[in-house]
Amino acid sequence: SVTIKVTFWKTSGVSDCPKDDTCPLADYKDLDVGEWYHDGIHYCVEEGLMIGTSDDMFEPDAASSRAMVVTILWRMEGSPSAEGAMSFTDVEEGQWYTEAVNWATEKGIIIGNGDGTFGTENAITREEIAVIFYRYAQYKGHDVEVIGGDTMLNFADSYKISDWAVEAFKWACDTGLFKGDEGNLNPQADTKRSELATLIMRFSEQIEG
Repeated sequence: SVTIKVTFWKTSGVSDCPKDDTCPLADYKDLDVGEWYHDGIHYCVEEGLMIGTSDDMFEPDAASSRAMVVTILWRMEGSPSAEGAMSFTDVEEGQWYTEAVNWATEKGIIIGNGDGTFGTENAITREEIAVIFYRYAQYKGHDVEVIGGDTMLNFADSYKISDWAVEAFKWACDTGLFKGDEGNLNPQADTKRSELATLIMRFSEQIEG
C-alpha cells in the first residue's frame, strides 16, 4: 500500500498583482516588480508588516536586524502588550521595537546574547532566524516534530549549520520555509530584508495557512 500526503497551501492575492504602478513595490525606487522578491515584499507591505527605510527606498539587500524581525512577528500577532518588565540593558523604553522585544522575550521566541543585552541593531543570520521561526511556530501551537529531516541534507552546506540550529533548520527545510539559494542554505549569512519578507509570506501561507 502507498500513503500519499497532500498539502494545500493558502495563497495570497499577490499572485494577481499586475506588477504595474498599482503594485506596492512601485512606491520604492530601489525595487523591481519583476524580481524574485516581488511576492514576499508585496505581501508584507500590503499586510502592514514591513515598510520602507524611507518614503521611496526599501533597501531589499540590507541586512535585517534583530529588532526588525521581532517587531514583524509582534505585528503579525496584532501588536499585543507584554506583561513582564524589560530585561535587556540595551532596549530603551519608548522605542519602536520595545514592546515587540518584551513580548517576544516573554513568549520564549527570542533570547538575549547572554550578557544582558539583546542586540537590537545586530544583523540576524539565516540560522538565527530559522530558530526564531521554529520557536514562533511552537508558540502558535504548530507541530514542529521532525521525522527524518532529510530535506536539509539536500543542501551542499548543511554541514555548516551550528548544532543549536540543526533541529530548526530540519523543520524549516521540511516545511518549505527555507528553499535555499543555488543549492546552499548559507546559515551564517545575514538575512536580507527581501529574504525576510519572503520567509514571512511563506510562514503565513504554508504554515499558518
